[in-house]
Amino acid sequence: FVAALTGGVIAAGLWIGPGEGVTAGVLLAFLFLVNLLVTPLQNLVEIL
Repeated sequence: FVAALTGGVIAAGLWIGPGEGVTAGVLLAFLFLVNLLVTPLQNLVEIL
């Protein structure tokens, strides 16, 4: 699940691209935020 989500974020960032103001730094920051969201969800699923 996490790999698909990360791949989707990267693909969307590359597709939108620099034409809309998505730089490498913005994409990296968004990947970091996605990771911050997914990690607690993974822990919750492991507990359940």
